[in-house]
Amino acid sequence: MSLELLSLFTEKTKFLELYDRLLDVNSNDLEVDYYINSLSKSTGINKRCLYLYNGNWYYKNGLVYFFKDLPPLEALNEIIGEYISNYFDLKTVNYSLAKVIHSNSEPSLGITSLNFCNPKYSYKSVHDLGFNTYPLMPFLSNLEIFNKYFKENNTNKDFILSLKKLFVRDFFTGENDRRGDNLLFEVGSNSISLAPLFDYEWSFSYKSDYYSYDNSLAVMDITDKRTLEYLKNDKEFQELFSKLLTINLSKMFKEIEKNFEILIPNSSKSFYLEQEERVKELVYKTVIK
Repeated sequence: MSLELLSLFTEKTKFLELYDRLLDVNSNDLEVDYYINSLSKSTGINKRCLYLYNGNWYYKNGLVYFFKDLPPLEALNEIIGEYISNYFDLKTVNYSLAKVIHSNSEPSLGITSLNFCNPKYSYKSVHDLGFNTYPLMPFLSNLEIFNKYFKENNTNKDFILSLKKLFVRDFFTGENDRRGDNLLFEVGSNSISLAPLFDYEWSFSYKSDYYSYDNSLAVMDITDKRTLEYLKNDKEFQELFSKLLTINLSKMFKEIEKNFEILIPNSSKSFYLEQEERVKELVYKTVIK
């Protein structure tokens, strides 16, 4: 982790120490397959989840953690991303600061989260469900496909509402990587729902037009008349965009600093607050009816 991020830490900052790595990413494909099959049986973690990050799983007190070594801005993005997901009442991983202890080198600093995969469920990506996100699909096309798919599979309205929350949440953060295996669905015998969200590091990288984010699941093009009309006439979207306008990043920073016992540099706060102001102004002028 960069020295810039070290300035976040105080004498009170606590790190979860990790030692026992479950898998060596330098293993060949056959070894990886063997280890993942064994780990899945011994830990109960769905193989889909283990394949996502096959080199960064660690044991700690009988629990399984995923570790990410990140540069400063991306690390803050991850932590802030968790708080914003909670704000929209979306399931999310919960991060802790962590250090991986090496025998022959300095510790690696980063963030970690507990494995969220439940052996009662299977985990599927949008591709597994038959959706094609390459090239990028217009927001309305994706929403219509999701509505049709989940209506045919007897999914309740709460699930569609969770997707709308996701779209608005990601619009606020300029999410650039909500695709493929970075968005999972938790599938039971008679249910399907969004799995906890994760991987927020490619956030707050807005482009000038605010909607043409690379690799996003759904490009919410608010300059498109049909899309804008839909958003203005959908009660749930209007409520969610109104909720977006009440986000208070300054308050979140205070909570993060208290809970993680860190100090976020003023320059970083200014960066996020400028993005918050710009997005809110755009939403207020264009989307709110």
